[in-house]
Amino acid sequence: MPKKEKPTRYSKALARLVEETHGIWNENAERYLLAQFGVDIGGGGGMMSLAWPLFRITEQAALAAWPQTGCGDKNKIDGLAVTAMRQSLNEVAMRGKIVIGEGEIDHAPMLYIGEEVGTGTGPSVDIAVDPIEGTRMVAMGQNNALSVMALAPQGSLLHAPDMYMRKLVVNRQAKGAINLALSLEENLRNIAAALNKPLTSLRMATLDKPRHQAVIQQAAQLGVKVFALPDGDVAASVLTCQQHHPFDVMYAIGGAPEGVIISLCREGA
Repeated sequence: MPKKEKPTRYSKALARLVEETHGIWNENAERYLLAQFGVDIGGGGGMMSLAWPLFRITEQAALAAWPQTGCGDKNKIDGLAVTAMRQSLNEVAMRGKIVIGEGEIDHAPMLYIGEEVGTGTGPSVDIAVDPIEGTRMVAMGQNNALSVMALAPQGSLLHAPDMYMRKLVVNRQAKGAINLALSLEENLRNIAAALNKPLTSLRMATLDKPRHQAVIQQAAQLGVKVFALPDGDVAASVLTCQQHHPFDVMYAIGGAPEGVIISLCREGA
């Protein structure tokens, strides 16, 4: 019998199937993934049946906010995306619960923690969501904003309060080289060693925020090339994890919703 591929790689097959079926998910697609990857994905109506609907929901949230790009009001942008996302989520056959949401920190409109969404039938899932990650960028007519969502079986996502957290992201070449218990300098030196390059060739992405000024100065003093982005640590983290990556490391202090989503993006990379 042929050796099964690792379950963490079936996302590529999923993307191909979504493209080939034009998003019309069915039990044959689920059976194919089960046969090829040995992963029990729940059969028809299971977790994987939500992949395409939830992708479309993020698309609808982004499209709802798009006409107001450049309006100068980030809460207006967030409100449009939240309304579209909530309406669409409540049309999906699932028993969903928002376990980590966005909005309490800056008093923006929000899909609140504990909110139940879906039709009340189908799989029970936890949801981490940020209808627009980078509302200020959209309001100012800038790029690299995202509409993001992650879901998992009930009880499997971190139930973090709406707060800031430290985030440190590297690509797979530096796997195992980072530790949030260590200082930033120690982590940067360990990353450089894992990548077999001098600190002066290391590229770090962060956000251009007052809370990061000391971090930016410290990294620059070590010779690290610092890319201070206006917003968007999810986008910066995804770029860091890509095969042909522009950054070696992403460090930021930012919202917990993005932190959970970043960790899930990294797991699937």
